[in-house]
Amino acid sequence: MAPFFGQDVTDGVRIVSVPVIQNPDFYKELKAQGVPTPLDFTVMSGIMSIVRSGWR
Repeated sequence: MAPFFGQDVTDGVRIVSVPVIQNPDFYKELKAQGVPTPLDFTVMSGIMSIVRSGWR
């Protein structure tokens, strides 16, 4: 990732590998209320989340 991001960013990178990305627990409540699931994570091959503390 170094060619694309500075060291200040890559130093905080965390990569996790899991066999299946689980849906959040509250999806069961949505289903029980008849609310369609907004996004099914179980069919995804990956997900990226960017959280930067102290963003200005």
